[in-house]
Amino acid sequence: MLTAEGLGVELGGRRILSGIALSVARGGWLCLVGPNGAGKSTLLRAITGLVPHEGSVTFDGSPRPLSDRRAAARLVAYVPQRPVLPGTMTVADYVLLGRTPYQSLLGGEGPRDRVVVSEAIERLELGALAGRTLGTLSGGEGQRAVLARAFAQQAPVLVLDEPTSSLDLGHSQRFLELADLLRHERALCVVSALHDLSLAAQYADEVLLLDGGEAIGCGRPAEILTEEAISERFGARVAVSDGPDGWAVRPVRPPRG
Repeated sequence: MLTAEGLGVELGGRRILSGIALSVARGGWLCLVGPNGAGKSTLLRAITGLVPHEGSVTFDGSPRPLSDRRAAARLVAYVPQRPVLPGTMTVADYVLLGRTPYQSLLGGEGPRDRVVVSEAIERLELGALAGRTLGTLSGGEGQRAVLARAFAQQAPVLVLDEPTSSLDLGHSQRFLELADLLRHERALCVVSALHDLSLAAQYADEVLLLDGGEAIGCGRPAEILTEEAISERFGARVAVSDGPDGWAVRPVRPPRG
């Protein structure tokens, strides 16, 4: 279980987050939603230890390792919103970086590492690109390489910051389906941020609505993402429906004339 209590972040003298609490069980998926600037990415970075913060983050009741980065990487795999990719590295070698926390400093990769990397490349449909350098990939192809590296890391907590932002509709759906499959297969804790409220509600067990760096509510999507809440927090006119194909938010144009 991933648990956070009293998380707060101040950067450059500006308060970004205040008093955030959350809990995600093994096999659970929590999605952060909220308007631009709500603090979603900062909260994900606080969970992974990439920004200094107040409060605590624990995994199965134990504090996150603070000094051992390899131990921390065996706990949390993080996919940033804007990853920096080394242009001259091949896709296969980049995905192999996900195995670094399990390798000795001098030993290099072993048979198990190669098997895991091969599986990640196959499941993200990167086989034809494995020998290509990252600098030759499109934005969507590069994002899939980042996702494959995270899957190869095999950490029990998967943190995804807008993972589908560079993907087309088909690859977005396939990735979220794969993430959903893997969280059940491996009992992962998944914490993500998504702009698409319909996707957030269809894949996550719970959503945490943020606004102005504070938690407005956390619970089942139908409980939190009401038409009134979306109008108030996003300034959007929407219609919410919960049908046989899943929960969805549909933008509604204002009346003309």
